[in-house]
Amino acid sequence: MSKKKINIVTCLAIDQQPSDHSIKYKAIGRVSRDMKRKIYWRLVYVYFAISVRNNPHFHHIFFTNDQDDFVLEGFNFSEEVRKLGVEIRFLPFTQFYIPAGHSKLFKNAYYKFEVFRELASEQIPSVYTDIDCIWVRHWQNLTDLLDEYDILIYDVYERSDKPHIKHPNNTSMKEMGDVFRSIDSDYPSEFPIWYGGEFLGAKPEIYNRITHKIEQVYRQILGSDKESFLLPNGESMLDGDEYLSTYVYNYFDWKVFHVNSHIRRVWTQYNYKTTRPSDMDLCLWHLPAEKLSGFPLVFKRLREKSTNELDYFGPDQISLLANYLGITSDNKWMATRRTYEYIKNKVWGIWDHFWLKN
Repeated sequence: MSKKKINIVTCLAIDQQPSDHSIKYKAIGRVSRDMKRKIYWRLVYVYFAISVRNNPHFHHIFFTNDQDDFVLEGFNFSEEVRKLGVEIRFLPFTQFYIPAGHSKLFKNAYYKFEVFRELASEQIPSVYTDIDCIWVRHWQNLTDLLDEYDILIYDVYERSDKPHIKHPNNTSMKEMGDVFRSIDSDYPSEFPIWYGGEFLGAKPEIYNRITHKIEQVYRQILGSDKESFLLPNGESMLDGDEYLSTYVYNYFDWKVFHVNSHIRRVWTQYNYKTTRPSDMDLCLWHLPAEKLSGFPLVFKRLREKSTNELDYFGPDQISLLANYLGITSDNKWMATRRTYEYIKNKVWGIWDHFWLKN
């Protein structure tokens, strides 16, 4: 198999303006630009260190608007990521950078649309995932699926047969369809499926169509009153990337493959845990709650291992990785370490936010 059969892609956008510091990211709270760089660059290294092992024949690309090297205790992240064989591309955050006052949540998530625009110019299909995903194992028929289907996407809430159910975000498929038709009276889907923003697989021409449609709707929303196109949960269409991408994914009459049997968004907090035994059979875990606990521990362990022991979190070590990341909790010592790591990083984040305000 050619190494360039598929691109595996993720990205990182850092804050560009002081006003960006006030934007809330639910998993980490409000922290400074430097604190976000520390949190997210650790994710970058973990993501690629594990994906390169499990997907050695695929080409890995990392997009970022961070021009400066980030060094933590002598560990130069960009240098180490390049050593893994990853191509790093600097990409400014301009076209989809939301102006101040138009978004309260997940503003930097719109950077992925800049990335989609770049993937439209590639010569091979690309699979984009969010940076807090883990490639647990190789996806054997991924290439075939990308050949057969127009688009691979994740039906995150799996409620297609329940269009009036509001759980979990206080917005039903019916209500979302009503908002979409207020944007375009001819919008084709009465009950649009809410698609997760953490995964997208497609050929370049599909990325091109997605990007053009997203840009069209994005400009329309920015040119409207800020109170226009509000969802029933009180959020704007620009409060996170999933509203806009869901609009576009449901707009086109594509041959769609739902990737739910291969990836799942898993919550691992002690007070909200959605893990299942079947998670051990997946190819990818999306772990939004592990940014301050499991991911820092995995990063530390990877850093401790020598280059001759890179298979520490390889395909034969899924159970070990599951303990580190809260998928399983049979190891009580690891559960204690995870709790300590979370509290430590959370306290640092609170102090960082207090210092930032004062």
